[in-house]
Amino acid sequence: MATTVVEPPAYVLDQIYQDRRDGPNQFMRWLRIKATGGMREVYRTKRTRRGSYAPDLAALVLVSRSISGARYNPWEDIVDLSRGRIYYWGDAKADHRRARDDFSGNRLLSQIWSSIGAERWAEIPPILHFSKEQRGTVRFTGVCALAELRDAWFEDRGKRVRNYRAELEVLPIERVPLAWIEGRRRGQEVQASLPWRLYATSGVRDRLRLHAKRVRDRDEQLPPDGTADRRVLHDLHQLPPSTFERLVVRAFRESEVRYSIEGTRLHKDGGFDFHGSLELPPLWPTPCRSRARSNGMPPAGIRWARGTSRD
Repeated sequence: MATTVVEPPAYVLDQIYQDRRDGPNQFMRWLRIKATGGMREVYRTKRTRRGSYAPDLAALVLVSRSISGARYNPWEDIVDLSRGRIYYWGDAKADHRRARDDFSGNRLLSQIWSSIGAERWAEIPPILHFSKEQRGTVRFTGVCALAELRDAWFEDRGKRVRNYRAELEVLPIERVPLAWIEGRRRGQEVQASLPWRLYATSGVRDRLRLHAKRVRDRDEQLPPDGTADRRVLHDLHQLPPSTFERLVVRAFRESEVRYSIEGTRLHKDGGFDFHGSLELPPLWPTPCRSRARSNGMPPAGIRWARGTSRD
């Protein structure tokens, strides 16, 4: 009689896991964490002090939400898996009683960053990142290392809020056995992967980068159905053409891309909606003229190969 082999629980890159309070749960129950928002701590069994203290962490769990729900979410993270980078906001929000470093998640990020600066690698916990793209599930996006922690501002309910913005690098770790996290709870490194052992002893790390296509097809450029990004795309389709053109120019002006760009007039503009130059990596100015289109026709451009389109 054949014997059924049951694989021990593990998180595998890009796999979907159940996250239901009233049903199967492979997220909170596996990690034994609470539903406390986007930043959740997995502490060691024996702690050296009370409160938020990063050296006592077995792991730090971060969740980026791309769906709307009952819980208010003022943070907009950027998950760029093709380059192996995630830009994650700290947990500060509009609160006249608390400053940036009074929030527990921000204190942990600051302590981890201090340990990195002092090269105390053994104190640094792995950061497990998950994406919540639909209700009842999460997707495992990787084990990360904190590459940069910047002071940044964002808007919450019409108020300017000082916060941290963390730049995370995804390590080339395909599978995370739950036994590794449980071992770290006990102060042991059981079943730790080679990339993590290297980072935890020397600070040397590699980043999981994908071989990217030069041009993505239409379906690859669209956000998944049911996400907040897809709803925003639908709203953009409803804008009048002239309003959309102004929005595109404004988006460039308010982004972190270095630019010198001006919108053209609404009529007799030669088929172009803006012109100027963009400073693209590796930081050389690229002259551009392009069209901002919202219908099914491909955007036209003479000196810049790719247009800006809502499609």
